[in-house]
Amino acid sequence: MHRSWWMENGPGCTVTSVTPAPDWAPEDHRYITVSGCFLEYQYIEVAHSALQMVLAISPMGQSLPFIPSPFFKEKFSIHTFYF
Repeated sequence: MHRSWWMENGPGCTVTSVTPAPDWAPEDHRYITVSGCFLEYQYIEVAHSALQMVLAISPMGQSLPFIPSPFFKEKFSIHTFYF
């Protein structure tokens, strides 16, 4: 069973424990209901993952101009790209 952190801690979510837990519920799990969320946790997880991918890829795009290439006829320097 997938248990998302965002499901319980999303914006506006209210967590209510259900007692007693049903017989079929594992002993190491809480049995809860979640209500009042502004967004469903699946949408928040997708947005969170997309943000992580953008943050991981953006330094690669910024570093490409600094990789020396055999196609440059002049000596490689930072001035080649910015001045």
